[in-house]
Amino acid sequence: MPKEFDYTTVEQQIKILRDKGLLFDDEMLAKKRLERYGYYNIINSYKEPYQYINNGKKEYISKTTFEQIYSMFTLDHNLRNSIMASMLDLEACLRSAAAEVISYSFGTDHNSYLNFRNYRDRFSKNPKFTLNGILGALHTNANSDKDPIKYYREKHQIVPPWILLKGTYFSVLINYIKCFKNEQK
Repeated sequence: MPKEFDYTTVEQQIKILRDKGLLFDDEMLAKKRLERYGYYNIINSYKEPYQYINNGKKEYISKTTFEQIYSMFTLDHNLRNSIMASMLDLEACLRSAAAEVISYSFGTDHNSYLNFRNYRDRFSKNPKFTLNGILGALHTNANSDKDPIKYYREKHQIVPPWILLKGTYFSVLINYIKCFKNEQK
């Protein structure tokens, strides 16, 4: 039978932490942070370096504050956000560079640049990452009813690579680039 957890209010959570020896520089601010981000996200994820076991019970090292634990949460939170922003920038650069290379090499008509002969096939254990799988996914995207793809297809009868690649998964983009011939790489 699954273990049931008791609900605790933020006030109860603060009392539990105090009983384990955790100090608070500003209890009202700690309360707001626990309400906003949750006990589990702050305390359970970052308490480890600040605790020790005393008679089988976990307690906080002397003079450890909630603010110290929260600072670890904040550091990790900021690092993750920075990495995510960098990944999104990288993804946008790859999409733009791939679209530029494809447009220059094969034109802007999806019926031309998605031709199998323009690429090299490669072995993949996963069929969706073979050239047929990737081009199939890109053809499916080119025929989607999502804008701006639908708009370009209906208004101009083509879907330029910068539009098509904007609507593809990052994994498809990476594996598409892996299928480029040396001239395009």
